[in-house]
Amino acid sequence: MSGGLGPDVLRHALQSIGAAVAVADPESWVLEFENAAFFRWFPPTDEADDDHDTLDARLPALQVERARSRLAGGRPYTHEVEVKDGARSVSVKLTLRKIEEGGREALLVEGFDISKQKEAEYMLDSYSQMVERNTRALQREKERVEKLLLNIMPRTVFNEMTEYGTVTPQRFEDATIMMLDFVGFTSMAISRDPGALIAELNDIFTGFDRIVELFGCERLKTIGDAYGRWPGSRTPPPTTRRTSPGWPCGSGATSRSATPRTPSSGCAGSGSTPAP
Repeated sequence: MSGGLGPDVLRHALQSIGAAVAVADPESWVLEFENAAFFRWFPPTDEADDDHDTLDARLPALQVERARSRLAGGRPYTHEVEVKDGARSVSVKLTLRKIEEGGREALLVEGFDISKQKEAEYMLDSYSQMVERNTRALQREKERVEKLLLNIMPRTVFNEMTEYGTVTPQRFEDATIMMLDFVGFTSMAISRDPGALIAELNDIFTGFDRIVELFGCERLKTIGDAYGRWPGSRTPPPTTRRTSPGWPCGSGATSRSATPRTPSSGCAGSGSTPAP
């Protein structure tokens, strides 16, 4: 072709590019051409000669049968492999496909260095894992804080505070408040082991919390051995007056069962009064 590039120029250009390029016979896979990058990344074996220097010998990790099947169906075959380029490792993505020129078929092999892409994918995966770990840690901390706040305030108050950042005071014309106090707790606090006493109070108050939840009440607060509650939330249930009288009986049973070795008893009092 007049004015076109000669074969030597094209061959030199292929030898100079950074990508690996090779051409092989589509049936025998014997290499007919390779550029410098392909030779450097996939050097021939010691036993190879011009007649037996095949692609499958140069690429031992290549799945030959799968590659031949895809090529026979007119589809390209891609394969990623780790090779040595001097002292460093290089990730190479190979693509095998059939080409036709002048009525003759050939097998074209292209290889590209994807090390930077692999590093970026690794960094992205590491970052994603770190974000996932931090998200789980934040979720656990959120649940811990929520549990702590729900232990000192009704859920309706908690929901309003988390949504609006403040709580609107409300007035209830009729409310029943009950306060429970342990008789002889002061002398018990002096004579008993502090750790055992706190653990026992925690068990008792945990039982009270279950009863409070069972009867639809709200725990107001605990101060030392004192436990206060009212039978309703910021939206009192219609059964407030019916559930209140029976609750101290349940609490007394809990305190006695939770403290079998303690001669102290619980004293509960309740009454109805207008409440803001």
